[in-house]
Amino acid sequence: MAAPHELTCREVSDFLGAYFAGEIGPGARVLFDEHLAACPDCRIYVSQYRTTQRLAQAAFDTDALEAGVPEDLVQAILAAQPHASGFPRAEPPRRRRK
Repeated sequence: MAAPHELTCREVSDFLGAYFAGEIGPGARVLFDEHLAACPDCRIYVSQYRTTQRLAQAAFDTDALEAGVPEDLVQAILAAQPHASGFPRAEPPRRRRK
């Protein structure tokens, strides 16, 4: 069991989004960074999380209209994707037209 001033791997996982968004205070960030320095498994997990976030953002930056993909096809694909979180699906982002 972790000491009261240490984070567990589970806590690192639970607060990873807030960590990358800069939504945790400086004291919590120090604890987070100390855990990462001591835990190779969490360093790998954070690296994979960072890569996933970068790839997800890049997927929405691509302008399918320039590639000749019809808008109705893009919307049908987005609507058909399963939503793993169990929350209702948000409105798909609108693509920019140039």
